This record gives sequence, C-alpha cells and structure tokens, in this order.
Amino acid sequence: DRFEVRPELEANLAVRDYVLCDRWCPSNVAYSCAKVPDDEAEDLAVHLDKVDYDVFGQPVPDLIIHLDISIKNSAELVAKKAARCYTDRDADVYESDHDFQKKVAKNYRSLVRQTTRYQHWVTIELERNGHLLSEDTVFEKIVAAVKRIEHKISIDKHWKKTLGEKGIKDISKQIPIKRLGQPDEIASLVSWLVSEENTYMSGQNLMIDGGYT
Repeated sequence: DRFEVRPELEANLAVRDYVLCDRWCPSNVAYSCAKVPDDEAEDLAVHLDKVDYDVFGQPVPDLIIHLDISIKNSAELVAKKAARCYTDRDADVYESDHDFQKKVAKNYRSLVRQTTRYQHWVTIELERNGHLLSEDTVFEKIVAAVKRIEHKISIDKHWKKTLGEKGIKDISKQIPIKRLGQPDEIASLVSWLVSEENTYMSGQNLMIDGGYT
C-alpha cells in the first residue's frame, strides 16, 4: 500500500541517489479510470492525483518510465508468471480481461500523462516488429532515460533558484503549453538543422518557445 510505505520511501529518498518504484500512483489512475465511463475519466484522474499527492502527501516522482507493450505480448508474459498467493488462475481478473487492458493502456498513453502532475515522462517501447526487446536492451533504454532526466532536473533547480516557484508559475501562465522549455527541446531542432536530413531549409527564423510569440 502506497500510504503505508510512505515513511520507508521518504527515509530512502533522504539517503539514496535513486529510488525505483514499481507501479506508483500513475497505475492507480490508469486502472481506476478504466472502470468508469469515458466522460467521467478525466475528472476522476484529477481527483486521484490530488488525493495521492495533496491529501496523502506522497512524493512526486522526478521521472515516470512507461514501459509500453502490446496486449498480445503482455498476455504471453502473464502466462509465464509463477503461482501467486491471491489467485489460482494463470491470469487474474484484470489480466484476463483484454478489453479492460486496452482501456488501461490507452489511459497510460494519454489520460494519465495529461491530467497528472508529472513533468518528466518517458515511454519506452518494449517491442520491435512485434518481438520483445531483450532485457539488456530495455535496461539500457531505462538508464539513458534516467541520465537525460538528471540534466533536466538540474536545469529545473536552476530556474527555481533564479526565478522562484512563483516566478516560474507566472511565466508559464503566459506560455500556451504552460511550462518552460527544456534544453533538449532546442537541441533536437538544432541537431536536425545541421544533419544530412535537412536538405532544403535555409534562411528561416524558427521560434522554439511553446507558442509564446
């Protein structure tokens, strides 16, 4: 239970560089919202987000790593699980309902990301051409995501120190997408401009400002 383990989690956060949680608060949103009609899902997602972080005081993650997988491959992995104490079936009530799983997957890809307070979200595809990637390949992708986010977090801390929380909020309100930009969002365009893929763009003024201008 997330609430029960909060003291243990906070103690680890105080002394460790990395704390990895399997299925943290976003999973509660994804699964709970899959149980209600679509027109009620967004309000429920916002409510659950507030309960977890504002009422229960759960730590907000620096990074969410979303491991995306097809229903087919997911079912095959579930079938390989060892016996579990809470069910004598190969797949539990949620795992065996593929229509429900499709709704959960859809929520992870859109609703959870859009309605909750995670600034840094990385989706890692676990398949290539329908085949699962190796564990080593997935691990390498996760490590790369963590390294990228460490740099972003250092930038965020710089802005918070320079502008303060209120200053960041005031500036963000003036930007259509409601947040400050990240260095890699500028770097990715610069990288493309100087690459061989750019064969015909020249003499343009490109504004990377979240729609501010």
